[in-house]
Order: sequence, then C-alpha cells, then structure tokens
Amino acid sequence: MELVNDVHSRLNPTRVASVQRPGTTEELARIVKQAALAGRGLTVAGGRHAMGGQAFREGGLLVDARGLDRILDVDQERQIVRAQAGVDWRTLIDELGRRAPELAIVQKPTGADDMTLGGSVASNVHGRGLSLGPLVDQLAALELLDADGVLHRCSAEDERFRLAVGGYGQAGIVTEVALRLQRKLRVRRGVSVRAAPGIVEALESARDEGALFGDFQMAIEPTADALFRRGVLSTYAPVSSRVPLDQPRRLDARAWRRLLELAHTQPGRAFAEYAAYYTQTHGQVYESDRAQLATYLPDYHLELDRRCAARCPGSEMITELYVPRARCELFLGDLRAALIGAGAQPIYATLRLIERDATTALAWAREPWACLVVNLHVDHDEAGRADAIGRFRALIDVALGHGGSFYLTYHRWATGGQLRAAHPGLVGFLRRTGELDPERRFESDWSASLRERLAPNGFVDART
Repeated sequence: MELVNDVHSRLNPTRVASVQRPGTTEELARIVKQAALAGRGLTVAGGRHAMGGQAFREGGLLVDARGLDRILDVDQERQIVRAQAGVDWRTLIDELGRRAPELAIVQKPTGADDMTLGGSVASNVHGRGLSLGPLVDQLAALELLDADGVLHRCSAEDERFRLAVGGYGQAGIVTEVALRLQRKLRVRRGVSVRAAPGIVEALESARDEGALFGDFQMAIEPTADALFRRGVLSTYAPVSSRVPLDQPRRLDARAWRRLLELAHTQPGRAFAEYAAYYTQTHGQVYESDRAQLATYLPDYHLELDRRCAARCPGSEMITELYVPRARCELFLGDLRAALIGAGAQPIYATLRLIERDATTALAWAREPWACLVVNLHVDHDEAGRADAIGRFRALIDVALGHGGSFYLTYHRWATGGQLRAAHPGLVGFLRRTGELDPERRFESDWSASLRERLAPNGFVDART
C-alpha cells in the first residue's frame, strides 16, 4: 500500500494498492486490462491538484500519467498540437516556443503550471479569458481508454468526448489531446486599484475594447468595511508585434511566500503590498501564452505552520462559485456577510468572467457567469474540518440563492440537495457513465461520494 494525497489542500490522504507509472499508451492499456481481470478499481492522477479526491480510490490502483509526456505533432497549418495526456502546461508552452514560435495556446488553468493536459481536460478548466468558455472550446479531438482498455478516438461530436471533458475520469482515461492553438500575440497589462461595485461592467467594457484576459483580485481582510470592497483590476489587451517585450517583473517564490504568510496574519497588509506591486507592472508587454504562467508553492504551508507554531496542520481549500452577472454585487454582499458571520479566513479571492459551455454532458458553465474563486484557510483537526464543511456549504447556499452554481470537485462537502440544485445534469451523467462502466472500475472516492449523497434523494444507477 502507498499513501498519496493532493498537493494543495492535503485533505485527501488515501492508501492505494500501488502507483503505476506507464510510459506508453500500450502500457497503460495493459494496466487497465489487468486491473479489469483482477476486479480492481483504477484512477488517474497528473499534477495531483485534485482537491475533491477525484484522482484517488482507497485500495485501488493509481496511474501516474506524467510518464505519458510526449508532444506528438504540431500542425502549423491547422494550428493544432497533439500531445499525450501527461504533458504539463509549462512544458507545452516551452516546446511550442521551440517548434512553432509563431503559435501559442489560447488559455491554460491559472494558479499552477504543472497541471497536465489530461487532468485539465477531465476538469474542463478555464483561465482568465474575458470572452472564453472552458477548455472544451479549444479541444479538436481526444483519445480515451475505456474500462476494458479499448482505445477510442473521439471528436467533439462523439458522446464519449462530451462525457469525458469535464467528466473527472468517469468516462475514460484521456491518453492524448488535440488542442487548438492561435497565432502568438503580444499583450499589454493594464492595472488599476478600484472599488468593487461595477466590476462586472468594467471587465465587460475591457473585453469590448479588445482586452483578451482579465480578473479582479479582491481585498481579503475579513471585516465588513474591507472584505471584497476593493480590488486590483488587471487586463491584457493585444498590441502590435512590433512593440518590444518588457523584461517581466514577477514575484519570485520568496515574495509569494511573504504575501501568503501576510494573508494569514495581516490580510489588510497583504492586499496593500499586492496592490502596490501590481500597480508597478501597469503597461508591461508580454507574450500571450507566457502571461498566463504562474508561481505555485506546494509546500509553503508546512513552513508557515512551523514559523507560526500552528496548533495543528492547516492548508487552503478552494471553492469556485458562479452567479448570473447581473446578480454579482448582491451576491458579493451576501457572501461577505456569510464569511464574516462564520469567522472564516479568506486567503485569496478573485473574480472573473466565463462564457457558456454548450458541448459537455456535465457542463458547469451553463450560462455566462460571473465566477468567484475563493481560498479559505482550513485547520486539519476535527473541529477545523467541521467548521470548513459548514462554511463551504453556506457559500454554496449563497450562490444558489442568486440563481448560481459551484464547481463540483474542489471538495466533497456539498449536500445532495445542493448537488441537485446546482448541477441538474449530474444524475443523468452518473447513470450514463455507469452504463459505460458497469463494474465502476473508474470510480474514485469522489464519485462514490456523489452517489452516496444523491442516494437518499432517489438516485438509481445502472447497477440497481
């Protein structure tokens, strides 16, 4: 048995039977077929950012997909790259820079660069695009292994494609991705510190004026006159390829550690220092792909806990909440009250726009949402987890109260009623993937939890 965990929340310690590290699709297919013969479940992990446990199964096999790391082809005429599922985003950007320097990715997930293409497809990730839907819009085709180890090549018109993108591993293992690219652009960052009211209109106005990316990093001091009241608005608008690139000013790992520590201990100061730094980057010119790269510190909380003599280990847990854009200001007010009333410790909060996903079977972007990403601190003792469960359920209720939704897989704490209200297609999705995998060979601890929470409300799957 081997103990594994996710790298962000570290709230998913799971003992798996073994970790398999295939180097080829053929080897992975053999592992799947052997697991089927042995009657053993199997899940797949890449960068291990799966905070809800969708990459893990207690007692099952865990496939580490990072060995499937070849970039297979760059079709410069069609502007499509084919790559294996274990390729991470930084590697892809670097390799495109060598093979096809005039081409670039359209978008990547924010916050970390070591997320793999396969994991990004399974989660149907998004970035900071002001007029973009989730990743599915950039996918030309996929290769998938089913629960019997049979390979399927799928286009967007195929059911397996629609089930696998945003299907969190329940409809098959992504082995290869054909990703649409674009001509590489240069973008100029615009930065301003402003009040939160009218921020959706400000982001939409920036989009209408040509900005491609943007977000609003909000004040996190948990007081009624500060929380979510102000923020740093950053936008990225295209400029001529003749405009020289700047030597990028970026926060290094040490500076990020300082900001993260201040977010825990002096959140008002953390926002002030963050705003001061980003204001200085106003006007910088970047390449559109490299502007999306990020610094991620997977172990910073271990060091922080030691320095702060924490009474127990802690970490951050993300939630992502969606509301109709016209409801955003009322939503932020109610969310502020809920967080302050619960004594929650926000560590990070950013507002973005997301466009509708009209393709996938389990679409989380069911309309053009305002999207709020929030990190809350969670203590890992029993009391801390209990507090976190209550707080995250309360935040979901706030979003639902404004006709919104939440992202499924950051945690397993939503109630069955919340799941049904926010994701009306979930039961049908689980039934259909259960028909494709009746032995539940690809079931994870996360998907098993979904079935358990939905069961009291009459959920029936293919096995019952």
